[in-house]
Amino acid sequence: MVAQAPARQAAASRDEKPVSEPGAARFAGAVTAVVVASWLPVLVGATTRAAFGWLVAFALAVLIAWLTRTLGVTVLVAGFVVSSALVPSGLVTDATHYMPVAVTGGALALRVALDARHYKLPRLPSMPIVIAVGLYLAWAALATVASIDRRVSATYLVGMIAVCALAFWIIPAGLAQRQDRERLLAVLGVLGVLVALSIYFVSVAGGLTVFGRAVGFYKLVDLTLAGRATGIHFGYSAGVFITPLEPSVLTVIGIVALLGWSSGRALRDARLAWIAIIFMTPAVLVTLDRSAWLAAAVGGGAFTALAYVARLRMAAGVLVFVFFTAWFLLVFGNLIGANTVTTACTANCSAAGGDETPLRGGTGLSGRQYLWAASAEAIKHRPFFGYGPGNDVPAIDQYLGSDAQKAGYTLAPFAGSCPR
Repeated sequence: MVAQAPARQAAASRDEKPVSEPGAARFAGAVTAVVVASWLPVLVGATTRAAFGWLVAFALAVLIAWLTRTLGVTVLVAGFVVSSALVPSGLVTDATHYMPVAVTGGALALRVALDARHYKLPRLPSMPIVIAVGLYLAWAALATVASIDRRVSATYLVGMIAVCALAFWIIPAGLAQRQDRERLLAVLGVLGVLVALSIYFVSVAGGLTVFGRAVGFYKLVDLTLAGRATGIHFGYSAGVFITPLEPSVLTVIGIVALLGWSSGRALRDARLAWIAIIFMTPAVLVTLDRSAWLAAAVGGGAFTALAYVARLRMAAGVLVFVFFTAWFLLVFGNLIGANTVTTACTANCSAAGGDETPLRGGTGLSGRQYLWAASAEAIKHRPFFGYGPGNDVPAIDQYLGSDAQKAGYTLAPFAGSCPR
């Protein structure tokens, strides 16, 4: 019995991965380095050739996986989340679009594959999750078979499988410890603050141009009360992103992440989270994306309910829920709104209504009724043999009616050209 003890201890030691948990400063530095490295191929591909950028991306994926082998997998997870969050921005060209994801996602996948040679693969998630994700991917595969462009749809299907594997299997298994989860929540909070900073900057400075393409969505708008212009102008901004949806949702994710991060931590951390949440909240409003406002209201309400049951701090959650619910209802009822200003003018000149167009008049989302109508027409045209993943633009654009064209809503040549 005594002789068997060392053998059991040796077997147990073989099942433990030789990683170290870095301190907070070292963790932040490692994540920053991973994110910066993941964007180097974009610089190479945009200034030379895309092929060179992809070569650099593959090389960096291997190098990052090797350099972080003694660190916790949370470093790679956090780097993957941050680098991929900026992919929909105007900082990337069409040819370099997914290079940051290839670097960080490739490093994470390589890390898991190398660990699997000596240790077991992570356990699959619970069976209901496996079934739900499996049905989702099966439906995407069926749509790919009947797609109008199988090559595009097959590419999207491969990406969907990889993302689902990371999101529902690999990443959750790598965040088994509470410290890992808290660090990821903190990273999401910092990401939200950075996105909010870009929203404020573009709102003041206007759109920018990088690599010969527009960076940042910007319009001058006039605040309206009960449908009447007030002459109070501000910049309708999406930061460095092409459309307002992505930055608004990322900022909301940062707010909700900080709610969870600060709920059970020291008072100093709670105060820091309050400051960050208050800083990000106006940025979500500046994007004028009501879907994000609704997400913030639902997220804040869900957190408040869970925090009440667990007896955690919930004051910030109540604030987020009440604030965004109120704004959503006010704009939904057209009590508060915004008009786009065609040309800048002096204060109160917009009262005459000469150069303004309602941006979100009435109770409907701007342009959303056109997209829904076009989608319904596309479904009627091909109810069984659809368009397949990745073919949203050719599926919907051809059915946009004359009213949508007059209003300036078009999906061609890419989805980002459609105002929200």
